[in-house]
Amino acid sequence: MSKTPPPARYPTRAAQEAIALRLGLSIEDRMQDWPLEAINNVCPEDIESYIKHYQAATGDDEKFVLMELLLYALEDLDRQYFVSAWELVKPLIEKDFEIHAYTVWYWACLDEDSEPEEGWAWLVTPFLRDLCLLRDPLAEKMKGIHIPVVADYVLSPQVYYGDKGTSICFATEDEQYGRITFENLDSIKLCRGEHSPYVHQYERYVWVYKVENSLWQKERFGYENKYYGSSYEFGGNVNDMLTDFNHYFFSFHDQFVEAIARGFWFEKASESLFGKPLQDGHPFLELPAEGCEILELSKLSVQVRKNSKPAEQLVIDAQYCTQTIAEFALELEGSATVYHTLTLAYRNSKLVSCLRGYFGKEVFAKGGIATIDEILPYINKYVQEVYERRKAMGK
Repeated sequence: MSKTPPPARYPTRAAQEAIALRLGLSIEDRMQDWPLEAINNVCPEDIESYIKHYQAATGDDEKFVLMELLLYALEDLDRQYFVSAWELVKPLIEKDFEIHAYTVWYWACLDEDSEPEEGWAWLVTPFLRDLCLLRDPLAEKMKGIHIPVVADYVLSPQVYYGDKGTSICFATEDEQYGRITFENLDSIKLCRGEHSPYVHQYERYVWVYKVENSLWQKERFGYENKYYGSSYEFGGNVNDMLTDFNHYFFSFHDQFVEAIARGFWFEKASESLFGKPLQDGHPFLELPAEGCEILELSKLSVQVRKNSKPAEQLVIDAQYCTQTIAEFALELEGSATVYHTLTLAYRNSKLVSCLRGYFGKEVFAKGGIATIDEILPYINKYVQEVYERRKAMGK
């Protein structure tokens, strides 16, 4: 957050007198700090009244005065009502932030790097600092991800880490069972606590988040780049950790799970999925070979297995994890092995199609959805090389 204050702004006497008259508050020349001296024994009904007058105000000067009055009123309010009252005031600041920028800067104590040992001077300070973080494009914060499976708010999750892949298994709000599985998991941690360590905008039914400007993700990239930069994932690009991976946050009642991965997928069933195989149609599974197209290239047969999902659905699903557009399986000695996969995923928030080899190394990429015709030259080149090697071996 910037420690540089915005242009200073102060209340006008005319606006103060108009608001005092409207609210029946005393205003005298001897008052040094009118909002503080004018209010006393504030109750929730007073907050609601001030908000109604704010919403009816037409001029910026009156809104500026009313917001100062509201902030002082929040501080005077009985503590048990503070948070709910703040939730009513917060949208007003967000909507008219430019009017209140200097007020927010002052009350948020943005000239301080961290909380003083004796605590903030005002209760509202940490809430205003969070609001500023949400507006800061470089700040570490969470953004909600909507998925059609909603975790039960009370029950704790189970985390599975094993040869069947890492997953979070949980009860759902409609008394079913859900599972989150990770694509190319880099790291995971399970923590106790009811409160998120990252600032975020509350959205009802949202329990999955992406952490933007993640310090943990940058830390993990630094480690991988230092020790495995030249051999990352069998010749892959370690920079994928910054462009293709995300820091995810999954919120439960009094635990939360964080993970860094290329993506995740969700499932739902009538019984627990803990340790169970992936369900049919899961994007991490190979596409079915039944009914696939067969290409004859360099006297060898190649299966072209295409995803049956429409392109529009692939684009929607790609916001969660990599989607397979098509797989190319080479038939040799009576069996078929997938050697190339054409995928669709988001890279730096842009939709990108990639052709990857057997070990995951990228050989082709383009923005948007690539067609089979666009990548056939790469498939043909690979099959030709296989044919020449087999010919040299007398096969």
